[in-house]
Amino acid sequence: MTVTVQDLKNSLRIDHPLDDSLLDAYLKTATSFVVSAVDSTKTVAAYAADPRFDFAVSLLAQHWYANRGVDGAAYVPDSVVSMIQQLRGANNGDRE
Repeated sequence: MTVTVQDLKNSLRIDHPLDDSLLDAYLKTATSFVVSAVDSTKTVAAYAADPRFDFAVSLLAQHWYANRGVDGAAYVPDSVVSMIQQLRGANNGDRE
C-alpha cells in the first residue's frame, strides 16, 4: 500500500481539490524523507509491505500541511520519529 493524496485529504478532512498539488508535493517529500531517514540505500518498494512506513509518511505530510507557513513545520513529530526508529530496527534485521 502507498499513501495517496486522497488518503491525506481524508485524514485532514479536506473536501476540495484546491490543495491537491501541495499535498502531492508534501507526500513525495515525506516519502523521500522517511526512506532517507531509515536507510537511503533502499527504495520505497523495500517498505511497501510495512504499514509503519505508510503511517510515518502520512503523519509527516499531514504535519507539514497543517503547519505550513509556521516555524513548527521544521519539527518532526515524535510519532514519525518513533515509526522511523522501528523501521530502522526492522531494517537492521535484514542485514547479515
